[in-house]
Amino acid sequence: MRVPLDDQVLAKLTVRTMISSHVRVIRRQHSPTPLGAGQADSRFVSAKAGFTSIYLAPSLETAFAETVIRDRFQSRRVRLLTEEEIKNWSAVEVRSMIQLQLTDLTGSGALQMGVSSDAVSGRNQRAGRTLGAAIHAQSPVDGILYPSRLTREPCICVFERGVHKLSAGRVVPLVQLAGLIPALEACNVAVLRS
Repeated sequence: MRVPLDDQVLAKLTVRTMISSHVRVIRRQHSPTPLGAGQADSRFVSAKAGFTSIYLAPSLETAFAETVIRDRFQSRRVRLLTEEEIKNWSAVEVRSMIQLQLTDLTGSGALQMGVSSDAVSGRNQRAGRTLGAAIHAQSPVDGILYPSRLTREPCICVFERGVHKLSAGRVVPLVQLAGLIPALEACNVAVLRS
């Protein structure tokens, strides 16, 4: 189902920004292609959409929460990840070389567009995928600026047509990052040592 969006509202919500230091958490096997993306369901893109996207967060805490933790510990007292699982993940710092044009949904964007707030922050991502497809089809933007559902930090969904504007740093296994401990603490998750 396609949602018709008002072109004037889309134009009003378009922001231009450079990103100097965002984080992407990826599976270690994808380390050779840190800005690569496969066809998969995500917050704003369906596996059947005909285009892909990558997601960036302003901090390791949010990237870790959005990618690894998500809703897996909901209503659980014991919140443990195994050391082996953490070893399967890496992080990469991403910056833009050229300004990104993004549809800004961090404020009242969904309200102004007349779409459900679930499209931006609902646990069920169906409405978000419909909105992402509409934005991709009706606007030349590189992606979407939106608040993390888990931490409220402003994250970025970059459509594949905007990925060429990005540059990736060195991919580092999560277990080697000093920021992993604060990220685990912020998510209230402990590590079960092998």
